[in-house]
Amino acid sequence: MYIPDTNPGKPNKWKWVAEFLFLLLSIALAVLVMRPIHDYYGEHFHYYVSNYAFIVLFLTYTRYLFLLKYTPFSHNMWIKLILVFASIPLMLWLVDDTYDFRRMLEEEGLEPMVQSKVLDTRMNLANMKYEYLFF
Repeated sequence: MYIPDTNPGKPNKWKWVAEFLFLLLSIALAVLVMRPIHDYYGEHFHYYVSNYAFIVLFLTYTRYLFLLKYTPFSHNMWIKLILVFASIPLMLWLVDDTYDFRRMLEEEGLEPMVQSKVLDTRMNLANMKYEYLFF
């Protein structure tokens, strides 16, 4: 979507609206991806926050990688620097949660978190693991 600049030094309001809509779309997509996991595991899954963060940050940073020049802060160097340096602690936190998730898989497995009594759906367990590791 191309939104022309009226003043290249100052972004217009439509770029801010588009940025907000893209953020809402990322959050909605994260909710759609996490819905089956929430239905299957309930409140026993301890990695909801990091999984939502993985999905939203993956979509946002991928969009910034290709479309940064169309964002409202494309001409502001300070915000770009904040994005670059905020990525470092975010990456460390998400990698730490990934290691915790893998450790939990090796030590306990996913069966203790299942809220239903039927454990014949091994495919759901595998799908959840691969979804978490993908993002």
